Amino acid sequence: LAGCQSGVQYPLYHIEGHIKQAAGRRLLLEELRRDEVVVLDSVLPDEDGSFKLEGVVLEELVVQLRLQDSPYGYLLLLSAAPLQFEADATQFPAYEVKGDERTVTLRGLVERVSGMMKMSELLQSNYVAAVQAKASDSALAVIDTQYNVLVRDYNQYLRYFVDSVKSPM
Repeated sequence: LAGCQSGVQYPLYHIEGHIKQAAGRRLLLEELRRDEVVVLDSVLPDEDGSFKLEGVVLEELVVQLRLQDSPYGYLLLLSAAPLQFEADATQFPAYEVKGDERTVTLRGLVERVSGMMKMSELLQSNYVAAVQAKASDSALAVIDTQYNVLVRDYNQYLRYFVDSVKSPM
């Protein structure tokens, strides 16, 4: 087998960090596939929440770090670039990540999309309230325009993100 040749060195991922309020809770590194989530690695953080994960990475992967008892995870782009991770388990989804610019960009995408989703819900709610209050056509047009600008900005941001992460490992 080609992968069994002696002297072949594979790139390693390295994630080190700290998650407050994570003591005694297993931290999972999971690959997000189209139809399933696959556990790649796991660690039990130290009493202060410190952890370290290392292993072979043959290709870049979109992964999440997730505390075993939580339905939600922190998105990362797994590659050979070392990552420094900080979070507080009680303050999900807030986290800090350093080391790989594309993972930082992914974190920014998640924050931006989350903010845009909240704004979209607010605009939709305002539109329904305006219709129920029999607001003028011009008032409805303003809300509609704000919504269309939000959708345009969202699409532009996604295109920017995709273009910024297209470089090979």
